[in-house]
Amino acid sequence: IISFLFTITVYNIVGSILEFISDLVKQMVPGQQIVVSTKCNRVYGSMGCPTHGVPPNADIEFTITLVSYEECSTTPDNMTIFELKEQGLLLKERGSEYVQKKQFDLARSEYMQTVQLFENLNTNEEEDLDIQLYLVPFYQNIALCELQLENYSSCLNYCSTVLDIDPTNGKAHYRMALAYEKSQLYKEAKWHYTESNKYMESKGTQKKIARMSIILKEISNRKSKNPYAGMFRDTTKRIS
Repeated sequence: IISFLFTITVYNIVGSILEFISDLVKQMVPGQQIVVSTKCNRVYGSMGCPTHGVPPNADIEFTITLVSYEECSTTPDNMTIFELKEQGLLLKERGSEYVQKKQFDLARSEYMQTVQLFENLNTNEEEDLDIQLYLVPFYQNIALCELQLENYSSCLNYCSTVLDIDPTNGKAHYRMALAYEKSQLYKEAKWHYTESNKYMESKGTQKKIARMSIILKEISNRKSKNPYAGMFRDTTKRIS
């Protein structure tokens, strides 16, 4: 069990990683101390929290001393970037659980909530870059959900967002390639499979590249045999 001592001077934890103890804190009086033990799945889960030195799958014991109490709004406007990131990790954990259950629509919702947390913040250029890098895994996971839900256009959009931030992201290239392949855009698919293999080499990806080459060659051969195929259609009315 990992133990933590929390001295709460201003209560602003609803909607954060500590949401599960909010009802307990509301019942406390200033000066009161309580000890709360909880299983890992109610806090940081399999991801842990390196910032606080919490390893994956750790049960937590909170020692909470309430100094004063003031209930605050939980909108992103009055939360720090650190608090928003903490909440994002919780949403990501929930999303991952939904992915494992193949409930991709619910998983997408959790990931998108994190992205929405960081919209319209008053941040400087350095903070903007930090936030964009933080959101890359969320964009990737949304793209995965959209791919599984056969929303290929949306998948491509989110992968493009990732590549705008990190052009060397092999996973984004791979998911774009899958979406293009499903859309029968084999030339684009081959290009992104090739880019993906450049940054995270894989025999499976190399087989995909070879398969796209075969398909493109077959399409080219069909066109060369009948260059006018598909250009005309019969509009003659049949007479009965």
